Amino acid sequence: QSKHLAVLRRKNWTMRTVRRLSLAFAVLFSVLLIDVSPGSYAESQLTLLGHTGGPTLSVVTQDAYAYVAMGHKLAIIDVSDPRRPVRLSALVMPAYDLAVQGDWVYVVSQTGLHIVDVAERGAPQIAGNLALSSAALGIAVDGEWAYIANERDGLRIVNVNDPHQPRLMRSIDTGMAWDVALGDSYAVVAGSYSGVTVVDVSDPANPRVLAHLDSAHRDLAVGVSGGYAYLAGDSAGLRIFDMANPANPQQVATLQGPGSTCGLAVDGDRVYVRGESAGVWAVDVSQPARPQIVAAQQMPGLSMGLDIDGERLYVTDGEGSLHILDASEPAQLTVLSSLPSPGAVWAVTVRGQTAFLSAHWGGDFVIADVADPAHPAVFAAMDMPGHVWQIAVAGAHAYLADWDGYLHIVDVARPAVPALVGRLSFAGEGYGVALAGDVAYVAAGSGGLLVVDVADPAHPHTLAVYETAGDVHDVALTGDLALVAAGQDGLHVVDVGDPLAPRRIARIDTPGSSWRVAVDGDTVLVADWEGGVRVIDIARPEDPIEVAAVTEVGISRDVSLIGDLAVVAQDAHGLLLLDLSQPSTPEIMAHFDTPDAAYGVDGTNGRVYVADRLGGLFVLTLDIHKVLR
Repeated sequence: QSKHLAVLRRKNWTMRTVRRLSLAFAVLFSVLLIDVSPGSYAESQLTLLGHTGGPTLSVVTQDAYAYVAMGHKLAIIDVSDPRRPVRLSALVMPAYDLAVQGDWVYVVSQTGLHIVDVAERGAPQIAGNLALSSAALGIAVDGEWAYIANERDGLRIVNVNDPHQPRLMRSIDTGMAWDVALGDSYAVVAGSYSGVTVVDVSDPANPRVLAHLDSAHRDLAVGVSGGYAYLAGDSAGLRIFDMANPANPQQVATLQGPGSTCGLAVDGDRVYVRGESAGVWAVDVSQPARPQIVAAQQMPGLSMGLDIDGERLYVTDGEGSLHILDASEPAQLTVLSSLPSPGAVWAVTVRGQTAFLSAHWGGDFVIADVADPAHPAVFAAMDMPGHVWQIAVAGAHAYLADWDGYLHIVDVARPAVPALVGRLSFAGEGYGVALAGDVAYVAAGSGGLLVVDVADPAHPHTLAVYETAGDVHDVALTGDLALVAAGQDGLHVVDVGDPLAPRRIARIDTPGSSWRVAVDGDTVLVADWEGGVRVIDIARPEDPIEVAAVTEVGISRDVSLIGDLAVVAQDAHGLLLLDLSQPSTPEIMAHFDTPDAAYGVDGTNGRVYVADRLGGLFVLTLDIHKVLR
């Protein structure tokens, strides 16, 4: 039996944080249409075209298919040729851990249990759901019974005889439950710091606790095979228990590998262990009391799910990719192929048929082909030293504002092979960037607004610094003006006609925290965080006037202008479409709920691209009809 646990941890992000931030998906496709005034867009709709999915958390395989949990997507992959895996289909749904049995895939997430009919791999359908009181982190299935590790509520036993109507039958309080694996007539529950619990499930309708082992370790993953239980968790390494007497399990060995452990898969006398920062190890357990590491393979990412199927090991890296390894040689693991996707997406900028993303955990620059909006595909990815917050593209170069105080300049003339050509380090935090010819304007947080000469991309240098009382989060340009979102210090209108001497010509306060800014002609939109969207007229730049505000929104994180329309990314509340044909009376046109949190948005050519964090990249079509009455 193969088991795993994907633990998301990078730059202070943990699985617990991810669960708190994740949202229900049930209303993903809901679209709210609102009547508007005569002469405006009387009909509009945001319709999903395609999506990438989020971080790859876990994988299970059966026959020639791999089923991958991608945060808010279940993907089905044809792996009949392990060197050339092919995406077949996907469902937008929350997904943390998986089990497969026959034509059914059992998916658990923060919303409970979901049973998916995969008889037609190209057209999977959700057959049944069961809501649970806390996040479900692990699952094992045997016949008509599903066993669920239910975070704060222990082991849940569910009858799945009718996949359309799963029924919760019993609950066992084991404390916190992170993973579960099955022996001949017992279940072993790994409970993080709650210890390990062994439950008699010979009669699933009447389970009883056989044993409980306190643990000073964080037990995150468990597998059972051949009368032994294998536990992985943090610095505890791999621990092996003899389960000959399930009521009295005996630890027979501990194996410390090159790093902390967070997941495992068991196959006969081999255990494959995920080290959080040290790749995958193959462990020979033919003598369980004397386990030995016989092979290792360094892998990207810091968290993985594992599954072994014959001679193939399937690995998800917690970021966006599925890796297939050849495990046929006892002392060697060889990567056969990798199927990439961007994983978590924080920001998006689109030029033509190419999307430029801040992805994974904010440390990677990802380039995706969106020529086929139904199937956005990754061209390439580059790891950056910090957190990429925003991206601007001009000509053959992409300019990356990095929160750790960098401006990265990347040659993207050939999107499949991007190359770093220059980098500027500065005091402050890189939040945003805009280009005007050979000058880049960098929103540098506490470092103010930087004016940077990028005429020689290999050697960018600072020309001037414009200081504000608040942290500078974004900048937009129109003519000789820079519109500077300065957080608690509102919106600044800055004359940059002379890049060497930027000067403030006006400032207007906003009630929230100016976060992002967009401009078209004399109209400026400010995504003002909890202050909603502010509409500001700069016909007289020295005297900007707020002419309207839309406050019926959640947190306003980003805004993009498409002609007379604006699309607002509003964090956990998805997208909002506004009609600005009359800027003083903006009208809410439509709402689209995304599964996680809309952090960034870009609109172009009738399409809307959404950086939905754990939901990944969403591509929507914007259908509008202007009716003059």
